[in-house]
Amino acid sequence: MRTYRPFRGQLQDAKQSFMEMVEIAEEVIDEIGVPMAPKSRGRRRKYDWKQILAVLLCKGVWSFSDLERELWDTGYCRVDGCTPCDSELHYVYSQIPEEWLDKSLKVLDDKVAALYAKIDAFLNEFAIDGTGIPCDSLVERDVAMKKRLVKETEDIAILTRLITNTVRAVMGHTNKISALSTSLESGSIIYETQNLTSRQITSMRKKGSGMSL
Repeated sequence: MRTYRPFRGQLQDAKQSFMEMVEIAEEVIDEIGVPMAPKSRGRRRKYDWKQILAVLLCKGVWSFSDLERELWDTGYCRVDGCTPCDSELHYVYSQIPEEWLDKSLKVLDDKVAALYAKIDAFLNEFAIDGTGIPCDSLVERDVAMKKRLVKETEDIAILTRLITNTVRAVMGHTNKISALSTSLESGSIIYETQNLTSRQITSMRKKGSGMSL
């Protein structure tokens, strides 16, 4: 579905900058707080973890190396002429509590919808999409009648708001709609896949194919 929303990269044909996305993420962190307490022992942290968290909330499909280059180009998080490297970004990401990530996604989705959706638009249309993420661990599989070690894959389900293309929730793969719909308002509509064209969504609306909460 074509959209002019910020995390798809377009708003009224104008490309959203990295810093505009970061500013929204900073507002989210101001609202829900930083999940890690300041260090009381050892060497002081070089970078502001609030800023790093804001960057990580904007990660999307970018790799940590992509984020490293973006930080260098924009100068965000810069301390003494340096910006966080990809390994630093990955380390901070690994320290984020799952509960905080869940909450931050909901707040981020709400803020993006409030800022960029049209005033008269129906906001509460969502889609559930399943995908697999390769893990670092290896498992033994039969490939071409031979035993081989391959990367294990974790299946996940993603709840996405259609009008803004922002992720609202992520969890292990499930067939239960209720597991992903706890944060949604009454009257919200959920479709079973995200890969829909605007014409298909219009057709499904007329047929009432979505599940209404």
